[in-house]
Amino acid sequence: MVGVILWPPATVITRSLPKSITCADLSGTVWRGQCSGLSVRGSRSGAIQWHIRAPDNSPAGLRVDLMWKKSESLAQGTLTLPLSGASSLRVGNSAVELQTLRNALPADLILGALVGVSGTLNTSNLLLEFESGRLAGLTGNIILYNARLLKSGASIGPFSGQFRGADGSLRDLGGALGLSATVKISDGAFRSLFRLVPRDASVLRGFSASTPLEAEVEGRL
Repeated sequence: MVGVILWPPATVITRSLPKSITCADLSGTVWRGQCSGLSVRGSRSGAIQWHIRAPDNSPAGLRVDLMWKKSESLAQGTLTLPLSGASSLRVGNSAVELQTLRNALPADLILGALVGVSGTLNTSNLLLEFESGRLAGLTGNIILYNARLLKSGASIGPFSGQFRGADGSLRDLGGALGLSATVKISDGAFRSLFRLVPRDASVLRGFSASTPLEAEVEGRL
């Protein structure tokens, strides 16, 4: 009986989960467990393991160590739930396939031009800040390797992204498609103004090499 009180089974969590989040299988305890077959608003989100550190009296409040895995993609991080204010997630080294990420995210999220691109996202010490459950800021660097257009299979990368809170920038790292862009994040939405310059005429059909294309892309995260 004492063990059940101190280390309640992970299945207890199902009573507090919103209807939009389900687990095909829960194992372990509330403090340290695993959810396999995670689904968020109809997504196919893989498996997630967690280890909750007991709350303390510091402003940091509760910390949860997380490890997410789906197919060959893996990411680890620490979720901080302060006693007051915005929550945050710090992601360590990770390698995530874009297609896997799209499948893992809820279908109602709008990813803009990312829906037509494949590749592998690599991050290191990336900080995500949330307000009212929505992404409010992003700090750190992201690199997209092996980037290709899904429709034609054309290689277009790699690309690099640098983010500092609500502002970010994207650029190419010398691939077949020149890219420069600015990104603004606000209340879970992003807006990007970008300029593309094909270095190879076969990359973007209908556009000659060295002919710039400027556009605006919006989405919700």
